[in-house]
Amino acid sequence: MDLNHPSTKFRRVLEVGALFAWLGLIGFGGPAAHIGLIRREVVERRGWLRDEEFADLVGASALIPGPTSSELAMHVGKVRAGLPGMLAAGLGFLTPSALMVGIIAWGAAVATVAEFADPVLAGLLPVVLAIVVHAGAGFGRTVLRGRSAPVVAVGAAVGVSAGLHELVVLGCAAAVGVALVRARRRRPGVASVLPLGSLLAIVDGAGSGFPLVRIAWSFVTIGATVFGSGYVLVSFLEREFVQRAGWATSQQVLDAVVAGQVTPGPLFTAATHLGYQFAGIPGAVVATVSIFLPSFLLVGLLGPLVGRIRRSVSASAALDHLNAASFGILTVAVAVLGRVAIADVPAAVVGLVALLLLWRRALGSGPLLLGGVMLGLLRTAAM
Repeated sequence: MDLNHPSTKFRRVLEVGALFAWLGLIGFGGPAAHIGLIRREVVERRGWLRDEEFADLVGASALIPGPTSSELAMHVGKVRAGLPGMLAAGLGFLTPSALMVGIIAWGAAVATVAEFADPVLAGLLPVVLAIVVHAGAGFGRTVLRGRSAPVVAVGAAVGVSAGLHELVVLGCAAAVGVALVRARRRRPGVASVLPLGSLLAIVDGAGSGFPLVRIAWSFVTIGATVFGSGYVLVSFLEREFVQRAGWATSQQVLDAVVAGQVTPGPLFTAATHLGYQFAGIPGAVVATVSIFLPSFLLVGLLGPLVGRIRRSVSASAALDHLNAASFGILTVAVAVLGRVAIADVPAAVVGLVALLLLWRRALGSGPLLLGGVMLGLLRTAAM
């Protein structure tokens, strides 16, 4: 078979697009579950990659900002069918979730569903908070290694609580990582991530024109700077749209996270929900395209360089400290959103039970979310 023949390339692009559209349709359970599904399909069933190659792509996806499982899909698509394959895989994986979240956002905007939505959310929000706490704890165990990482995480939490922009906090965290390496090694390091953070922090104040332009800029900035667990996204949405822009309430942010959680595919499609709330269908489209755009660009442009970046001691230290700062930012968001989700004692009990079941691995997030919906409906019917 001639792998360079146009018909072969086109067939591969179609194969990649169809596979990841299917995985995007059935991909419940978050990034870890997505990675497992992708591995089963591309390593075990189809033999497109060896295990070692797949592990390298997982590592490459974790090294750049954005949704890890979506970026893994793009990397696989690029390896299999070049740039067209990357586009087909990325679009295939995120489109089913984005469409479902858009439908949920439309339904939430219809007055006739309010009676149903309120009890459902009352049961869902404590469970979603428990899922975020559980995921955040796992993320913390991964990134809070060494003596400096916990200090950076606490500093990041204090900084954002005091009103500092997340980009400034992340830039400072990266600078600390590079400075520590230089102090130990006494030689120049690679700090290429710092100008990006500083530039975004400076330009951010200029994005206040036409609403769709501001929506696009906000979500592009978020997509380009969210490192680590997808649930770190929660803190960025809270800070950008509740505290800074005043476009949404904490309840609306949680509603968007719920929509992203109860649908398959990447949690980043919560942006679709918020975009619809801001500006209808155009807002949903702009928000979705904007938050995923940095991932497509980074995978396409920087993918081949990621291994070299991680091998650079200074750049690797900067990334480690970025992840630690992301954890600190996440803890602040959890505290803020917890006040919304835990409205009373029954909600607190639901959240604690969900967290315990997650910790003991007795149930996954899917059954817990379904249980939350049922409890919310039962509680409303009993009142």
